[in-house]
Amino acid sequence: MNFTTWLTSRLRAKKNDSRKHRSCFSLHANQVGWYSLERLEDRTLLSNTGFAFNVGGDGSDSIYDMVVDPQGNSYSIGRYQNTVDFDPGAGVIEHTNSSGNGIFILKTDPNGNVVWAKDIAGTGSISSYSLAIALDAAKNVYASGYFTGVRDFDPGPGVHNLDAGSANDGFLLKLNNAGNFIWATNLASDTGYVQISDLGVDSAGNVYITGAFSGTVDFNPGPGTAELTKTTTTNLFVAKYNSTGAFSWVKQLHGDSDSFTPDMAVSGTGDVFLTVQYKGTMEIDPGPGVFEVTSTEPTEYDLLLMKLNSNGQFQWGHTVGGVNEERSGGIAVDSQGNVYLGARFTYRVDFDPTNAIYQVLTGYNTQFQYTESEVSFIAKYDGNGKIAWAKAFEGGSDPYIDAVETDQYGNVYVTTEHQGLTDLNPGPEEFLVYNEYNEHINLVSLDTDGNFRWADELETYWYNYGLAIGIDQNGSVYVAGSIESYAYADIGMETVNLEKNGGYNDAFLWKLPASGGPMANAGGLYEPEVDTIVELDASATTHPTQDPATLTYEWDFDGDGIFGETGGAAQYGNEVGMHPNFTAVRFYPFLSQRIALKVTDSQGRTSTDYTTVSVQENTQLSTFDNYYRGDYSYGKAVALDGEGNLYNAGVFRGTTDFRNYSVSQNQTSTTGHSMYVTKSNPRGSTIWVKQIDGDDDIEPLGMVTDHTGAVYVVGRFYGSVDLDSGPGTHNFTSAGLGDIFVLKLDKNGNYLWARQFGSTSRDTPGGIDVDQNNNIYITGEFGATVDFDPGSGTYNLTSSGGYDAFVLQLHPDGTFGWAQSFGGIGTDNGQD
Repeated sequence: MNFTTWLTSRLRAKKNDSRKHRSCFSLHANQVGWYSLERLEDRTLLSNTGFAFNVGGDGSDSIYDMVVDPQGNSYSIGRYQNTVDFDPGAGVIEHTNSSGNGIFILKTDPNGNVVWAKDIAGTGSISSYSLAIALDAAKNVYASGYFTGVRDFDPGPGVHNLDAGSANDGFLLKLNNAGNFIWATNLASDTGYVQISDLGVDSAGNVYITGAFSGTVDFNPGPGTAELTKTTTTNLFVAKYNSTGAFSWVKQLHGDSDSFTPDMAVSGTGDVFLTVQYKGTMEIDPGPGVFEVTSTEPTEYDLLLMKLNSNGQFQWGHTVGGVNEERSGGIAVDSQGNVYLGARFTYRVDFDPTNAIYQVLTGYNTQFQYTESEVSFIAKYDGNGKIAWAKAFEGGSDPYIDAVETDQYGNVYVTTEHQGLTDLNPGPEEFLVYNEYNEHINLVSLDTDGNFRWADELETYWYNYGLAIGIDQNGSVYVAGSIESYAYADIGMETVNLEKNGGYNDAFLWKLPASGGPMANAGGLYEPEVDTIVELDASATTHPTQDPATLTYEWDFDGDGIFGETGGAAQYGNEVGMHPNFTAVRFYPFLSQRIALKVTDSQGRTSTDYTTVSVQENTQLSTFDNYYRGDYSYGKAVALDGEGNLYNAGVFRGTTDFRNYSVSQNQTSTTGHSMYVTKSNPRGSTIWVKQIDGDDDIEPLGMVTDHTGAVYVVGRFYGSVDLDSGPGTHNFTSAGLGDIFVLKLDKNGNYLWARQFGSTSRDTPGGIDVDQNNNIYITGEFGATVDFDPGSGTYNLTSSGGYDAFVLQLHPDGTFGWAQSFGGIGTDNGQD
């Protein structure tokens, strides 16, 4: 039995044994060591304590939002019913709300001890999911939401009643760090509602709220007036107040169809980022300008992502959407002003606000494409709204992102829920978890570049929700929400067993201690040429307290599970050191070796990272080790796809060797008039070659690729030609001195379709391009009369004299879009 197998068995036995002694609270985990039974992750040997507890009574109790200060004190807001003891330890901090629905605000210290629990009691109802909480730099506590009836917002001996009547009023509350009342205000509509859905505070202590309203609302709680009136179906607002609650500004967004209330993230400088689930058209510039966004489908929800500056001025906004519904799952902003969006999409969504395409697809099983129709994702944008990356969590069904947060280093954390088997690692490795009924709460951490760091889960039964995340300055992660049955929380080498108190659900708080050990970084991707030596670089490895140069670096180059081999056992080079040499041996057609790095510190704490060495061909023969040799060959057009693959089209006669590294791919022209289309990788190696034969000349004159990797070739031919390079036959015959053809192949070179256009004169293409929707545009010249509709319809254009220029649009399936001509009595032509 090797060490890994032994350690896994011991950890599993310890975990199972701990579950036999179930309790609602556990001693702090002073031991060190972190593990996951699904995969031995490397947040090993934890440096501080973790905890987990739940509180509840005989009703429905949950935490809906949470914030953590740098020292590790947590502040939570939630709803409770009837009577609840908010101290999970030996003490009693009991609150009762006789009307059935109370608001609680709870502070705990870094060890999970309850410092105070405050009650906002009253009559009427509250909107649980609207509850939000934030801290300012002085650790004053701000809370918001909306309610009906009468509530006393002073949790101390004083009274500060706010009366909403039967309508929904928004509230904004400020407490000091001891939980004592400072001020509170409500926002009311004359005939409708005010629903505050989120809250944020900037570094100067200014407070921002967002939500929805109807009727007419005065957003200035002071002596002045700042009224907004509902004008369309959707009316959203963003408002700013200073630390005393004095009004600064309010802005209105409106749309012609339904929307959900917004989620919001506020940067330290006061930039406001909003995400809204909407459909139809929305006007999102609250200033004098006009900036409208429209959902991809009028009856399906898309996501709006937008930014206002600290003065409420519109900066940018765009839609993240596809042909089906998208659902928001949270938003966060890091210290550099990058914004992170979590959500769920169905089938296809475009994340890029520019004309470029940055899509993640579902329904397939290739890169960025998944086997299920619904996928949860996290996407990162810079402060100007430019997409940095988007990552999806593959597999499972009914997925959701419940919360998103970032730490001081730009690492991102999300809580997810789903059914079935799901891979929580969006990279090349796997981290598989299985949930039968959406019962487990999964916590995933990615680095600032979207690479997987680690994942863990609160293993629970029945439906449970991780609705809030917080991170302290040591990197410890806090998760809060609700459980409907019982749960097992790993807090190091201890497992805390949580069991609800008898009601519908309990509120819980779970802390995962930060890693105190090294964080390995193997560098890469490495792409040396064959028979060369590449120096690996682990210098990006970090440690919170030790110099990385003093750590021990051991590698596994050959995948045998043995780290640090030297001498004869190390076939690719000695596997030790921060900068070892890796020998890139010949391995046809490529060597793509997954290698591992294990880093150990002076206390025996370890961390492992993975990278890839991909050996490329030697390029001494030419810029590309790829050339065509035969009786006659002539390249006419080239194009690149989004992955850097090169496509080339030309003509050849006789037998031509379309040369690949150490392999010849011979093609023979049987008619003496042949066209070729080739695809080569970024290093120039031929991936495939396709041959098109005719009984007279055929000449490619332009080509382009779309975002799927499909290639379009446009050219001219005489006589008859079979444009299907596969086993099928698709013959075309020119009408005159030369007709135009368009040929579409998929990324593997398979024939998709071909079209012909021509007159009794000579017709010649001058260029081809595609748009973001894969519509095809062709320009060139034509004489006489040409029917530009390749289908059953007719769309004739006739030249004015000699040759006229034309522009033609075809749909992605080759059907007619439109055509126009331009010209006089002379010769006019369209060129790329």
